[in-house]
Amino acid sequence: MAKLRYAVVQFAEEWKVVSGRSRMGHFATQALALNAGARLAREAMAAGHDVELLVQDWASCLLSYDVLPTASYLDEIQGGSSGPADEGPSQPGTRALEL
Repeated sequence: MAKLRYAVVQFAEEWKVVSGRSRMGHFATQALALNAGARLAREAMAAGHDVELLVQDWASCLLSYDVLPTASYLDEIQGGSSGPADEGPSQPGTRALEL
């Protein structure tokens, strides 16, 4: 099965989640787009897909984020929790990708 990639990128004055040739959503902020992208990626992982979440930074580089820690972290700072009860919030791991 091919790896699914979700990328959170800026288009003009808005943010979108891109996967393959599809662009999803019109988000006013990167944070809102990241939240949507992390949830889509988590749902794809739950369905058994290998998933990568990429996020555009201030210098237009794409950073790769670990999906589950990122989604759990976003849930935690927004007041909810989808992670295991005994697991505290953790900062998402990143690594820079060459374009």
